[in-house]
Amino acid sequence: LCLSALDALAKRQRFKNVGDIGAGAGILAMAAARCFRQARVLATDIDPVAVRVAGENGARNRLPRIRHVVSDGYRAPE
Repeated sequence: LCLSALDALAKRQRFKNVGDIGAGAGILAMAAARCFRQARVLATDIDPVAVRVAGENGARNRLPRIRHVVSDGYRAPE
């Protein structure tokens, strides 16, 4: 459902910034980076392993502009 929502949004709106909070493997961050090519994408998770894996997945999919960071919930990453 989230991927469908991103697709629908991409057809009618552009974004400068996109956040994937609780990114896990980074699938939504990667989809957002593809849908909104001009946007800065931030993918965060509380699990450092998930952040590492999401970063590796982004690199494998040639999406280096996604910023992957460990973040404690909704607090701004440093």
